[in-house]
Amino acid sequence: MTTHGADGEDRAGWAVLAAASAGALLCFLNLSALNVALPAVARSLHASPTQASWILLSYMLVSTVCILSFGRLADLWGRRRLFLAGLCVFVAACAACAFAPDAGVMLAARICQAVGAAGVMANASALVGDAFGRRRMGLALGVLAMVAALAQVVGPLAGGFVVSWWGWRVLFMLNVPLGLCVLALSWKVLPAVAPARSERFDLAGAALSFIGIGCVTYALSMAGTRGWTSMPVWAFMLAGLGAVALFCRVQVRASSPLVDPSLFGDPARRAAYAGILLLSMAQAAPLVLVALYLQACAGLEPSQAGLRVAPVAFGMLMAAPVAGMLIRRFSPESVCVGGMLLAAGALAILATLLRPEIGAVQLSLCLWGLGLGIGSFVTPNNASIL
Repeated sequence: MTTHGADGEDRAGWAVLAAASAGALLCFLNLSALNVALPAVARSLHASPTQASWILLSYMLVSTVCILSFGRLADLWGRRRLFLAGLCVFVAACAACAFAPDAGVMLAARICQAVGAAGVMANASALVGDAFGRRRMGLALGVLAMVAALAQVVGPLAGGFVVSWWGWRVLFMLNVPLGLCVLALSWKVLPAVAPARSERFDLAGAALSFIGIGCVTYALSMAGTRGWTSMPVWAFMLAGLGAVALFCRVQVRASSPLVDPSLFGDPARRAAYAGILLLSMAQAAPLVLVALYLQACAGLEPSQAGLRVAPVAFGMLMAAPVAGMLIRRFSPESVCVGGMLLAAGALAILATLLRPEIGAVQLSLCLWGLGLGIGSFVTPNNASIL
């Protein structure tokens, strides 16, 4: 009976992993595919350069602002409920993107997409961690990281070819049936866990986190076009930093804080948070900029640009499960350091060699090395945090 019970728990855990991975895959696919499809979207909707950049940036900004509050809301409302609600919003927003008549509607639909994606991404790792427990968490999170890497492989490739053959609207329409399938699977397999109803949601903390993260991120996005001497850039930056400082003060005094201050009491956990922040910055910028650079400066088609940036995701796909196994023999810190050094070396070489005439082999090796470093870092770092 014990063996059958363990087998049942194993099957239930893998079913949860499949649902969480499918939801995360859908959200990451949407983001990575648009990296190469953005020029076609902008031309079709007659979007200005500012509108075009915000069609891409709005997804990142809104999902970043929402994830913190959604993570806490999941504790109070239930992870299953929030995951399913996020999927519903995401699928509906994909349909709205597909039929957007102009850049304004497209931007609004992208914001709704980001809200839905935040509900999914805020819960994926936690659902998997709950289903597998500490003993096998490294392996399960390695699979989840591998799925995220797979999305970055398939996204640019699928985005480039779909846009070249059928147009960018089909790219969003494909998300609708896929999303409905993921929603049905998640409804069936995700366990219902009783939420912490005795606690309250920290509205003041949520509002300050929205203002702080939103203003700082918006200021950073404006700095590239307006410059660091621009008054609006500094106004949003100072407002954001002030809100973040006030947020920290409120969290210390709140009875049910949005973020438990004790999470930052452990120096190792603080270092893990800082590391994932820095690596995320190092990962996101090169992927977007190289894809746009290859189209704008090297004159490549979207499908060709997608093929050129795919090696970074192949590297992540190869490294993520290996890193999950390595942390059984080595400390997560040592694996993380090795991954970060590898990513830094690849970025340094890429910065030196990147020119319109760069060879395909050189670019592929640089991006592949970057992917290996990212994949080697993310899995042990997330496992150590959880």
